[in-house]
Amino acid sequence: MRYNGKMDNSAKPPHSKPGALTPALRKPKGKDAAGKDSKSLKVKLRGRDGAPLRAGELQQGFYELGRKLADFGDVRFKWATIYLTAIDENGQEIRLDKSGEWTLHPYVSAADESGL
Repeated sequence: MRYNGKMDNSAKPPHSKPGALTPALRKPKGKDAAGKDSKSLKVKLRGRDGAPLRAGELQQGFYELGRKLADFGDVRFKWATIYLTAIDENGQEIRLDKSGEWTLHPYVSAADESGL
């Protein structure tokens, strides 16, 4: 398979130290709309040796993120925006949906709604 030059070729392993996601320990890198330092947490999911992730690998990455965030207890999040760039077998970027945007809401069961 051939991949375009936009792929991340770094071979650095992901952080595995406890508390690696603690935002207070990292310097903020961006600014919010008001010009203040951003308090958002940047999470990168990468394939081994810069290879593209398959859907199942992406799913496992999200599960791992959920497990790491659960360690922080009852923390809530205002929102999450995830940008996914899909590619075909030749490494060319493709669009999966003509709208280019989905809004997903977590599943709420009938038992959750009725407080059971």
